[in-house]
Amino acid sequence: MTALQSRTIWIGTHRTGVRLHPSMWDAFEIAERQGKTVHDVLFEIDRARGETSLSTAIRVCIVEFVRQGPRQERGRLEPSLTRKSNRGPVSARRVECPIR
Repeated sequence: MTALQSRTIWIGTHRTGVRLHPSMWDAFEIAERQGKTVHDVLFEIDRARGETSLSTAIRVCIVEFVRQGPRQERGRLEPSLTRKSNRGPVSARRVECPIR
């Protein structure tokens, strides 16, 4: 199994560290397909994440974008990411995803 990769990122004027699996870092190519920079996407995820950790919000956003891909082609991409299960404290939180 591949280890998590730590990267230092800037969110506006705030510097922070984020640890993600390499495949999650690679998934930021999604931003380019949307005509956005990785910085813009991270800033929007951070702004909308509420109390959810930034790493978790990033993971949820990427996974939901990938899962909703076929729906996007049919014009039914939902405007936000909502975990519907009742597992763990993150499930009740809404994470707005700027990747659409």
